Formats: sequence, C-alpha cells, structure tokens
Amino acid sequence: MQAVDGPNSSQLEWHQIGGKTNYGFTCMVCGFNFSATFGSRGSDYIHVHHLVPLSEIRENYVVDPINDLNPVCPNCHAMIHRYEPMLKIDELKLLLHEMAQNNAMHPSRGSAVS
Repeated sequence: MQAVDGPNSSQLEWHQIGGKTNYGFTCMVCGFNFSATFGSRGSDYIHVHHLVPLSEIRENYVVDPINDLNPVCPNCHAMIHRYEPMLKIDELKLLLHEMAQNNAMHPSRGSAVS
C-alpha cells in the first residue's frame, strides 16, 4: 500500500540509505511508533527532522541520513519548528518531560479530554 501523500526525498533517504537500521521508526522525542499504534498501516513510517535546517543547506551539501536526520513523529516535528529558533530534539524532550511531570502534579491542567 502506497502512502497517499508519498514520502519526501528525506524519507526516501531514510529508508534506502540506512537511517532505519540505525534509529528505527520511533520518535526520538516522545517515543511514538506508528506501527505499535496502527499495526501494519503504520509500519515503517516516521517523519525525519533535518538537524541542519534545509534553509542552511547549500546546493553542494550531501545529506547524511545517519548524522543529519532523526526520526520524529509529526506532532513533535511541528513543535520543533513552531518558533524561531527551532528547538533541538533534547530541548523538546526535556520540555515534554517537564510538562508530563507538571500534569501529573496537577491532573486537571493536563488534558482537554475528561
């Protein structure tokens, strides 16, 4: 089954050159895994985050999927890029951890779902 939106070039690099072998398909920020949640429909799917922003990559730069790309879920990817300067993966991971601790201490603040 082919994805409706199709993979971008970074996702293809991720699959073909070895990112999946080194990092897998689990979000490096929150631990979300599409396959674990959606079964075969989510198998081998993840977004990839460029550690060097695409706007800073020059024409002759060759992306190294092992050192330049990290797997992140779409929600975490959006939060990384939400404001300038973008967050580093470790910064967002820390923020997520702090929010989870805060929500555990104050359960009524944590979720819109009741």
